[in-house]
Amino acid sequence: MHANPFRIKSVVVCFSALWYTIVFLSNTLDLFKELSVLPESFAFHSGNFELIEKVTAVHGFSHLLNIGLLIGVILFEGLVGFLFWRLLFQLKTDLDRGGPQIQLTYFLGITLWGLFLVFDEIFLVYRVFNGEVLHFTILIFHLISYQFILSNGKTITY
Repeated sequence: MHANPFRIKSVVVCFSALWYTIVFLSNTLDLFKELSVLPESFAFHSGNFELIEKVTAVHGFSHLLNIGLLIGVILFEGLVGFLFWRLLFQLKTDLDRGGPQIQLTYFLGITLWGLFLVFDEIFLVYRVFNGEVLHFTILIFHLISYQFILSNGKTITY
């Protein structure tokens, strides 16, 4: 069996696009539940708004400010998700050009998770849940997959 490095890169980019899309949707639906657009019984939602409320309570953030934080995260995740989808359909061309779309997409993804880690410290997230481990894991995935996507791999035979 021959594994084509480009196909593997495409799978990694597709995974990231799908993952960001699901995160974007689950956070958006969580916001809709909080705004009473959806009923409380609606099952598919992230639950991240409740976490934001608990985490920001350490500094006394208002409910409205927390809604603004969730909207900001949703927009950022939506942008990165969109960029991963665009990258998936332009990956070959972008690799041939030196990867400017890859760099932009991963720059924003890495920035998002780096910001989460900074905010984890500011809001003492470890007192509420083990968010730092999750955020570090996603950041490390981004860093490793970025290096893999830009690498010039050879065909691997199994």
